[in-house]
Amino acid sequence: MRARWRVKELLAEQGISMKYLAAQSGVSYRTICRLCHTPFHAGNAVTCEKLADALAVSLPQMIEMVAVTNEVLPCINGKKRCL
Repeated sequence: MRARWRVKELLAEQGISMKYLAAQSGVSYRTICRLCHTPFHAGNAVTCEKLADALAVSLPQMIEMVAVTNEVLPCINGKKRCL
């Protein structure tokens, strides 16, 4: 099992932009972009808490646990990597 950030889905559900979330949460826009585009990226508890508060969701709603196989996933720089 791996943790997957749900930031992109929560932004879409609430109709909020990444820039607005950055301003409301105090988390950098670059970090929010990274979490939206690479949802399996390792984050930290402080970031999770700030984003959950700004989105008015609970901490468990921020992260989804998913089963992973040996599938190949695209990486942010366009190269592929295996989990």
